[in-house]
Amino acid sequence: MKTDGYVKRYKRLDKAQSQKQFDHLIELFESNKLIAIDEINEMKTIVTKKGILTKRGEALLDWIQSELIDRSFMVMTRLKYQDTLKLLPHSVVNKRLQRIQEFVDSVMKCLAPLKQEKLILERFQNHTHKLEPFKI
Repeated sequence: MKTDGYVKRYKRLDKAQSQKQFDHLIELFESNKLIAIDEINEMKTIVTKKGILTKRGEALLDWIQSELIDRSFMVMTRLKYQDTLKLLPHSVVNKRLQRIQEFVDSVMKCLAPLKQEKLILERFQNHTHKLEPFKI
């Protein structure tokens, strides 16, 4: 680590995660998903009678987007990059990608009780479009 006045500069280390580290990350994702499920179960609806998101519903969807979905896709992107660098065997990368994709699918299934699929997907797509220029 180098310091330049107030700015700290870190050297990027391209190291692959061990299986134990990856399992711990997935456990963290799962515990965050359980928190989201508890919130969903407490909420009766996330929209007003006019079809507009409530503040609590908007906060929940933003949290799910950032903590569960975006982080999962970030890990997937990182795994693909590590596969390109040949830091991990291709079979390991595929298993990990499949596990993360299953997690994302389970998160989307958890949103089903809210019965606002179109609104939720539209909101997630709008946030994804904002990030489109930054994809690797």
